[in-house]
Amino acid sequence: MSRNREVSVSSVSIIILVLLNGIIIQRAYISNDRLYWLLIITLPLLLLAFFKQGNNQKIIYYERRKRNKRQNHFEEV
Repeated sequence: MSRNREVSVSSVSIIILVLLNGIIIQRAYISNDRLYWLLIITLPLLLLAFFKQGNNQKIIYYERRKRNKRQNHFEEV
């Protein structure tokens, strides 16, 4: 059985950026120290994706909470 789940763009981008940062750090450490400048681009993008993911989770939480309150209200009436 499989469940269809929505995957946000920010969660996919977090995974890609974490892997990319790991590759950059590994390559820069082993072979070419001039690659460290790429982290100036990828780290802020990663922080932005984390921030956006956190906001999405809060919105989803509050929407579910509102829906549950409405359902409980109708069940009580």
